[in-house]
Amino acid sequence: MSFLNIGFRKNLKKNISEKLFYLLRNTFDEKYSNELICFTIKAIHMNLPIYCMISMIWFPPFLAIPTYLGIIFAFTFFIYFQGCYISSLEYTLHKSDITIVDPVIMLFNDNINKNTRMIYSISVIIPYMFASTMIMLYRFGNYIPFVNNKIPPVV
Repeated sequence: MSFLNIGFRKNLKKNISEKLFYLLRNTFDEKYSNELICFTIKAIHMNLPIYCMISMIWFPPFLAIPTYLGIIFAFTFFIYFQGCYISSLEYTLHKSDITIVDPVIMLFNDNINKNTRMIYSISVIIPYMFASTMIMLYRFGNYIPFVNNKIPPVV
């Protein structure tokens, strides 16, 4: 089976969500309902991009650079799985078909469906990735060869 096959990617995304679901169910006590765990994950899912941006602006390089690499990793997964794997986990936990991009879609009085969710998600992700990259280049560009026209010396 090819890694680029759409059916394979959808099954892989579903399997990852199910494995994470069982991991969460086995980690938390029975007194925590799926709805509560799902709400907690949605809250983290909604706020994590803001916290990552703040950490890239203020944290030292040993924390900011892994944060940026994590963002690139999440963006790559979003593109590969044709949607957010965290939203898939949220749906597995609680069968509510509400994602974190839905309020943005409602703000623009658009219909909420898979296509508009993808369009709005990408229209938010691309400027976020651009801003993240510009912040990292501004802060740590001196550590990267050929940035600011500084050619490393030939030894």
